[in-house]
Parts: sequence; C-alpha cells; structure tokens
Amino acid sequence: MVKTKRERWGKKFEDKRNWKVYHEELIIRGEFFFDFDFLENWDDELIQMNKDKVGRPYEYPDSLFVWLSPMHNFLDSRKLEGAMQKLSHYIPRLRACDHSTIIERLNKLELTLDFDKSKQYRAAVDVTGNKLSNRGE
Repeated sequence: MVKTKRERWGKKFEDKRNWKVYHEELIIRGEFFFDFDFLENWDDELIQMNKDKVGRPYEYPDSLFVWLSPMHNFLDSRKLEGAMQKLSHYIPRLRACDHSTIIERLNKLELTLDFDKSKQYRAAVDVTGNKLSNRGE
C-alpha cells in the first residue's frame, strides 16, 4: 500500500486571537444580563422622572426597563414578571412590576446602542421566536 501525501487547501490557519482579551469579552457578556447597578440610583432616578410630571407618578425607573430589554428577547412579559418576583425575594431593593407595565414601558423605551466602531461585531437574528424542536424542517 502506497501512502500519498495529502495537500492542504490554502494556507495553514493561524489563530491570531488574543485569548486573554477574548476570555474577558466572554465574561462581560454574562455581566451584561446581571448588572444591578441601576438599583443604586432607583430613588434618585424616580425623583428626576416625576419632577414636573402631570398625572400618576412613575413607580419604576427607566433603567429597570433598559435592564429588562435584552431579556425580553428570550422571555415574554409574564415570564419576566415571574423572574422579577423571584429576584425581588433575594434583592429587596428590586420591586417587581406586572407584565402589562413591563410591555408598556418597554414599548416606550428609546434605546441606543453604544459600541466601539473600531471593532468588528457579528450579529445573529432569529425573528421566528424560540423553538423547542425542529418539526417540519
């Protein structure tokens, strides 16, 4: 049996990632979902929001809904309400609100993305919703 030499297509792949930096970026992605810094300014933000407001005062600051907005991609408003109720047992400063308030305030939010334009980003979007199986494919 004669062995033939296998030829590679193109150049050998060279991984140029800085693994220390990449590792930190992955950790920051997790911190993004659980950043409770908005709780520190809860009362001050409400005072500012309700200043000169006509009608019923706000009970929840906008920063709460900015915090909830990325999770709304994975959880509907009722599930977010349940998650907030559970978290409020362990975090007394966090007051849970109902699902209708969540939807109303999320729809009123004007979010802006602040990112480093010198970096490259990849985004994946699935507008079909969460699927539990691959039926029909």
